[in-house]
Amino acid sequence: MNDALVSCAVGNVEYALRADDIIAVMRAERMRAPAACESGIGIVTVGRERASVYPLGATAGLPVVADDAGGPRERHIVVLRGATGPVGWLVDHVSRSHLPQHPRVLPLPPLVGAGARRWFAGVLSAGDRTMLLLSLSAASHGHGPQFAACAPAAATCAPPPVSTSADGPLVVTFGSDALPRCGTSRYAVSARRVAGVESGLEVVAVPGRQSPVIGVSVWRGEVLPVIDFRRVAASRPMEERRLLIVRCGGPFAGTSVAIPIDAETALCQPTRDNSRVDPGPTGGTMPTHVVGLFDLRGQTVALLDPDALLRGT
Repeated sequence: MNDALVSCAVGNVEYALRADDIIAVMRAERMRAPAACESGIGIVTVGRERASVYPLGATAGLPVVADDAGGPRERHIVVLRGATGPVGWLVDHVSRSHLPQHPRVLPLPPLVGAGARRWFAGVLSAGDRTMLLLSLSAASHGHGPQFAACAPAAATCAPPPVSTSADGPLVVTFGSDALPRCGTSRYAVSARRVAGVESGLEVVAVPGRQSPVIGVSVWRGEVLPVIDFRRVAASRPMEERRLLIVRCGGPFAGTSVAIPIDAETALCQPTRDNSRVDPGPTGGTMPTHVVGLFDLRGQTVALLDPDALLRGT
């Protein structure tokens, strides 16, 4: 094998694999039943060695969505070198033809969680194409469902450091149904924390991610965790939603997150005349991620501390 990348499909979702990690690719028909002392769903032979085969989708928790094309699937087994011998992974299809020629590999930020970073080496980005890069060679060293986490990749594009001092008076206001409820659906963050507002970014779901991350987007060479605190994902496609890109500080310094927002955003400067310290008509105590309330044209706006919001997850 050379340094090329191959495409590996589970259901109708494609992932990328490094060709150098692959010993062999074969049709699933070559799999035989395992012996009593062998693990996995079957066995294939590579040279003089026997490789246990595991279903990649079920083992890694990948979403298995039926392919709309219908008809019988020509399933494949990808064999990689493990710590104690070759290990096979059952997938739906393997191909070289659908990958970009010169993709960049961007690291997954720690906010997506150790489970996701155990299975994925990063995100491939080339033009308008974004794919997750599987790390099956490292996973195969566990010879089955139990695996050691991969070492975190070094950041390639860190944003400027964020001050942890009190935020300035200028804020960006926005509406969102993706944030924890606090008596209002109108929010604000310091304008110094806002890196941009984007529409049409591709949001790639990351299996094994930890809440509230629902996926990642690539923006200006950086992988952004997209966060949504609702238990049920929105039915509206994420590519049709606007995303507010917010820089983090404190323990999350060097990371930006994307928050799905409504169409209307505005800059404003809260004053003593419209600021409030009471929790409003709903009563109770304000959440720790809400640092204050103010009135804007008769509507209550909650001023957020993004770092406290993420620390509460």
